[in-house]
Amino acid sequence: MLTVCRNVERNALRANLVKRADQWRWSSLWQRVYATQVHWLSAWPVALPTQWTVYVNAAQTESELAALRHSVKRGSPYGDEVWHEETAVVLGLQATMRPHVRPGKAKTKASEKKPAPFPCPQGWSLPGFPFTIPSRPSRRQP
Repeated sequence: MLTVCRNVERNALRANLVKRADQWRWSSLWQRVYATQVHWLSAWPVALPTQWTVYVNAAQTESELAALRHSVKRGSPYGDEVWHEETAVVLGLQATMRPHVRPGKAKTKASEKKPAPFPCPQGWSLPGFPFTIPSRPSRRQP
């Protein structure tokens, strides 16, 4: 949970809006540092580490950020492997743990392929057809 909260409180810093995350007045970190007691900021279910502001402002690794983004993109729980699997089962999110790929199409021989139907402009002939599609008469009045 702390990793996810750190990621949220780092948003302004990561976007280069401030030099330190606690300088962004509209963030929950700023509200907590300056003890503003706003009604929309709830207490956390875990104790805040003593050096939380230092931790939030420390550099975030690319692997940590990639793992968080993957979790958000797939809608899967974020955490270590065991917790991730247990939580996904409890919440019915097992599909978010599978690889995100589409099954491949069955390969067919070139001789078995049928040309896809497509609209043909009026007056053009189609290969393989013994006739030409007649053009429409003009609708213009002389």
